[in-house]
Amino acid sequence: MTRRMLKTAIACGLRWSGAGLLKRALDGRSRMPWIVAYHRVVEDFAASARHSIPATLISRAMLERHLEWIGRRFEFVPLDEIESRLAGGGGFRRPAAALTFDDGYADVYEQALPLLKTWGVPAAIFVVTDLIGSSQIPLYDRLYLALVRAWDEWPSPPEEMERFALALEIRAGWRHGPRAASDPLRMVLHLLETLPQSELERLAVSLERQIGVDAERQRAHRPLTWEMIRDLQRSGFTIGSHSRTHSLLTKEGEDTVLQETLGSRRDLEARLGVPVRHFAYPNGWFNAATIRAVEAAGYRCAYTSCRHRDPAHPFHTLSRTLLWERSSLGPFGPSRSLELTARVSMDSTLRPAAVLMSGRLAGIVVAFCIPVVLARVLDQTAFGTYKQLFLVYATLYGIAQVGMAESLFYFLPAGPEKAGRYALNSLLVLSGAGAACLMLLWAARTRVAAWLGNDALAAGLPWIGLHLALMLSSAAFEIVLTARKRFAAAAAAYTASDMARTALFLVPVLLLKRLEGLLLGAVLFAALRLAAAFLVLKREFGAGLRTDRALLRDQLLYAMPFELYVLVEVLQSNLHQYAISMHFSPAMFAVYSVGCLQVPLVDLVAGSTCNVMMVRMAEDVRDGRIGAALSAWHDTIRKLALVFFPMVGLLLVNARDLIVLLFTERYLAAAPIFMVWTAAFLLMAFPVDGVLRVFADTRYLLLVGAIKLAIIATLVHWFIVGFGLLGGVLVSLLGTVVGKTLAVARVKRQLNAGLWDLLPWSGLASTLGCAVAAGLPALLVKEGLAHRPLPSMVLTGLVYALTYAVLIGCLRASRLRRRLVSMLEGS
Repeated sequence: MTRRMLKTAIACGLRWSGAGLLKRALDGRSRMPWIVAYHRVVEDFAASARHSIPATLISRAMLERHLEWIGRRFEFVPLDEIESRLAGGGGFRRPAAALTFDDGYADVYEQALPLLKTWGVPAAIFVVTDLIGSSQIPLYDRLYLALVRAWDEWPSPPEEMERFALALEIRAGWRHGPRAASDPLRMVLHLLETLPQSELERLAVSLERQIGVDAERQRAHRPLTWEMIRDLQRSGFTIGSHSRTHSLLTKEGEDTVLQETLGSRRDLEARLGVPVRHFAYPNGWFNAATIRAVEAAGYRCAYTSCRHRDPAHPFHTLSRTLLWERSSLGPFGPSRSLELTARVSMDSTLRPAAVLMSGRLAGIVVAFCIPVVLARVLDQTAFGTYKQLFLVYATLYGIAQVGMAESLFYFLPAGPEKAGRYALNSLLVLSGAGAACLMLLWAARTRVAAWLGNDALAAGLPWIGLHLALMLSSAAFEIVLTARKRFAAAAAAYTASDMARTALFLVPVLLLKRLEGLLLGAVLFAALRLAAAFLVLKREFGAGLRTDRALLRDQLLYAMPFELYVLVEVLQSNLHQYAISMHFSPAMFAVYSVGCLQVPLVDLVAGSTCNVMMVRMAEDVRDGRIGAALSAWHDTIRKLALVFFPMVGLLLVNARDLIVLLFTERYLAAAPIFMVWTAAFLLMAFPVDGVLRVFADTRYLLLVGAIKLAIIATLVHWFIVGFGLLGGVLVSLLGTVVGKTLAVARVKRQLNAGLWDLLPWSGLASTLGCAVAAGLPALLVKEGLAHRPLPSMVLTGLVYALTYAVLIGCLRASRLRRRLVSMLEGS
């Protein structure tokens, strides 16, 4: 049953992941126009693709089909009109689209211009000014042509390429896998991501000297002349800058970026005699420094190749969709061409997410076995000691990372050529934090044991400190793989790590029947994980794995504000468990910790759905559609309520059976605690954190966390005295309710909504009513049959699910009938 629930939840998450967004975008329901980008336009795609990067090519015939498809759905507008309308706050009366071409190839003039004149379609071209009228071609084309010849001539191209580069003293992180260098295109992409412009130029020149240059193939990539550009301008083309040399600006210094942006604008204006307002980032890569440089250079608009748009610089992070020949081919034929094109970008996001989710899910399922087995092998006192030790571990593990591991999600993609230094900086800081935690736990072991009222902790804390030190050192293991887009490797690492942890935790304790066996296995597991992490880092970065103090300062400045938020969250989420430890025996703490059972499905569904909501809302807020953002908020709440409300109902009905099934009858006293703990899952239907993060209201999130911490710290003793074990979970629930209420009030302000418009009240009420009503027949079945836990859970689960489905179906049918009646009455 659990497996079916997990599969259903994943399917729902994918279904709710925003597939409709793409269609709405292509149907033009956004205030933002759809901007598409091409590179070269050729007569024969198949012939040209033999010696050119295929994804930069589109045939003239296919371009005409694109124009026909877009023209039936959109109004073609020039870039200057987009700029003026957006600056004035106005929109377009019908869906709008703009055509752009990058790099300034002569075949745009020869192939695309006659076609665009026939169709009467305006367009823009972004040119690389130093190449205009010269015999030079873009650097990435030169590298690709040289590598194609090298792959034909060299017996073992990847190895030969490595030796060739090393002879030039060029190190490009070759050791991060032969797959990255398995063909010329992959090698070009790898080099562009790794090397600065000067090194790329030196490598291209050396390759051309050794391999030779095919003049005919280079002529196919020739750039526009100034006379061609003037003719394009007279024909209605908007001329924009694509830098002076197509240097990747995010990898260059301030002086180079200034020359590439301001210099190219001055060159164009001097030659053409008109203001140049538009700039396209080479490769679509940008960061804060390049945005500032482009603004300072006087460009009114700048264009990327990703969906991200910086709210602080909306006109200088306008997104475009890159199209080419294969974008239009698919099983549904040419009439569905552009939907299939854009779906590629959606799939490229969903596929890695699904791969990572599968790795995490497999690991969660395996690791869930640890407490279930230990509850049977150890007595309650030893099990409570285990829970207390790992409570200390979890608290310090969250705090002691100081944001350094998470910072790699930002720094590795932003600076791939410095990735090895970022990674080693993080590893060293985390290792230092781990060593400090080990010394702290060693020195304070007796004091912590006395504080938590369990003398047995004194012997276990040094072991848990050693486990913590090793685990902190490898905290960035999977993050590095994910940030480097090794999604399958990251998923495998998650799964292998959790499986190894489960085996090394359980096998020693099963053999020794003592908690000491688990601690030994925990240290062994952490040591093996650290060794694996170091080997992976060495393979990823090779000689690039070194320290850098300047980069370390940047990492710490980025990480420390995040660390403050983590500190508050960790303390407020764990404080009630420490309070129970201080007031009750280890055996009673074992009962309490079982009652606070973590249900993996909750975080999986809530986190995935919240992330999708954030993407939708960010686009709506970006475009000023607050009403659409409110609708996305309502839609997410309704979907989460449809999952969590019946889930809570089902867990409440089966609470006693579930606890007995998983942890035996010795922990039956945990059932009431679990029922209160489960009630908090209802609040997961309100993803307020995601909304506030969309509005960058992180300070308020920190304030809410501090208020929750203050409530729990102030009231926990009184609640425990008044309610016993239930007091801990009750005060935690109170803090969560207050925090959610404050956050919802803030969401009301951010979305500018009235009280009755803030939440989908009728939908929530009906879903809650169905969830409650479905519990009544399930309870009757449970009381009447009195089966053992597993068959009882299966039967009541089936009755509950069937009743809930029927009630929801009837509710929706009645709503549909009301809508039809109102439509008929209106007509």
